[in-house]
Amino acid sequence: MPNGTTKGFTKISDLVKGSNVNVNNVDKYINTNVNNVTSNEEKQLVDLINEYKHKPEALAQIIAEKLSDTKNLNFHIKTAKLNNSQILFEALALVLEAKQNGMVRTTPARYYVGILKRKGVRW
Repeated sequence: MPNGTTKGFTKISDLVKGSNVNVNNVDKYINTNVNNVTSNEEKQLVDLINEYKHKPEALAQIIAEKLSDTKNLNFHIKTAKLNNSQILFEALALVLEAKQNGMVRTTPARYYVGILKRKGVRW
């Protein structure tokens, strides 16, 4: 596997290390690599997207459980109703990857909200 890649993905930390890297490059990474899922957990997320794409309450429950944030379920329900499920699951996949790589310095839920803010998600 080439340096700086994990399961076919470039690590986000490697993307933002360079001084000329900006948010647009991270967004480009997200848009080009989310569709190239390879790990079991990411395939499960894609399956969940397809299965629950029109059920915001179920989507919110899954996201809240993955983030260990069930106390804020109403927030997740509201964002699921107002936004495309694909965007929410992309953000969730990024959080899970960052958590696995030890990049999450706060709670996974806060990290998730930060990604949503950068993507311009409504709530």
